[in-house]
Order: sequence, then structure tokens, then C-alpha cells
Amino acid sequence: MRSLGPFEFVRLNMPAKSPEEIRAMAPGISDRQLADTMAHFTRCEHWASGLYHVAVDKATEHGFGPLGDNEFWHLSIKRHDREPMNDWREMQRIKTEICGPDAEAVQLYPAEDRVVDTANQFHLYVLIGCRYPFGFPAGARSDNENGGSRQRPGSGGNSADVWTEEQSDGK
Repeated sequence: MRSLGPFEFVRLNMPAKSPEEIRAMAPGISDRQLADTMAHFTRCEHWASGLYHVAVDKATEHGFGPLGDNEFWHLSIKRHDREPMNDWREMQRIKTEICGPDAEAVQLYPAEDRVVDTANQFHLYVLIGCRYPFGFPAGARSDNENGGSRQRPGSGGNSADVWTEEQSDGK
């Protein structure tokens, strides 16, 4: 069985990246982007499970204006082995475990001039305490394969269900 395992807070024991190292990883980065990136690295909390590392920035910049008692977080998610990933249930579980079941997150596919694609890494932008003004009004989960759809077992429960490697690989 494939299990993400529980997420635990971790302290990274690695040296901070220098501006030169960041510029080498992201050629063409502006001075402003460099400053934002370095600030992001220093203020993140880090969480890890058996499969993933998640950097959580609880003070990320956004353009929403005042959010009152609500918060806006940025989750930067990657596998420890740096392999590609994009499993909706796993991302949902990560969001729920780290941010809570009532938080809502989106993944942005930006305009080409804002693309950052330097690693097999995903970014979720999370609202805590309020909801995005789009999406389904109510949830639904099913293991049924009605209408020709395919779904691995587990969706009838919660999104943190465990499945086998064969099911995960679509076999």
C-alpha cells in the first residue's frame, strides 16, 4: 500500500541559498523577484511526510487587499525523490492536513511571462477563513464508474484514503 504518512514540522538543516545560487537556478530573475525569493526562504515553515516536503509561507504577498481575520498562504510542494507528481487526492490531503479541512486552495497556471518552472514542484495558494468566489457549491464523492468515468477506490470516504501503487498508476 502507498501511504503518504503523517506530516510533521521539520527544521531544515541546510545553508541558505546565496543570491548568486538563486540567479543560477533562475536566469533572468529580476532584483525584486530575487529579494522576494530570499525573503520567502527565510519565513517558511517546513513540513514533511514519507513522500513529500511542503514549504508553507504564511505571509506571502497577494493582491486581495485586506482579508480581515482571514489568511492567505502559499504551499510549495515537492516529492523527496524529485519525481513528477500531480495527483489531486494527494494535493487535497496535503492541503487538508497542513491548512485544515475548511481551507480552500487553488493552483495557478499563469501567463507565460510569469511561469516559474525550475523543479518538479507544485504551488497551492490557500485561503484560510473564507472561500474563493468560484467552485462547486457543495461537495460529492463516489466510487461509482457511472457514465464511463473511472475512479480508484477511496473517493467515497475522505481524500486522505490510502490506495495501492497499481491503483495510483491507473492500472
